[in-house]
Amino acid sequence: MKSTKPPGEKFSEIEELRQFVTEARSQLAEAEAEFTREKSRVTAVHAGLFRQLRGHYQKRDRLRLAVDYRQKFLDSFVRDSVDEVEQAEKELQQAKAQLDEEYEKMAAAAEESTPPDIATAIFMRANSKFPISSDTL
Repeated sequence: MKSTKPPGEKFSEIEELRQFVTEARSQLAEAEAEFTREKSRVTAVHAGLFRQLRGHYQKRDRLRLAVDYRQKFLDSFVRDSVDEVEQAEKELQQAKAQLDEEYEKMAAAAEESTPPDIATAIFMRANSKFPISSDTL
């Protein structure tokens, strides 16, 4: 299929398309820059929230651990299994230590100059470690 347009028109169309692509790239660069600025602001808010609410999150998570392990204790007592009670007690202490260690790591990362994706992930992880459902309220 040969084009019926004269060479001058083809060149004009090509130039228009190139200009359009250049403008589109410029708009994309501006949009990406704005997105990066907004993402940085969100990250700063997440880090600030984590720093301010860390104690509450940690207390909430420790209480949930205690409730979960108390259920294990009760089940073990009902079965009259001393070994299971001792095992559940050890697991509770290990879980508390692990939880505290995770919060220390998250706090250290929130205090450092952390890249936005990591800071957001830290906040989201802390916030969703034990999701709050309507039946727990």
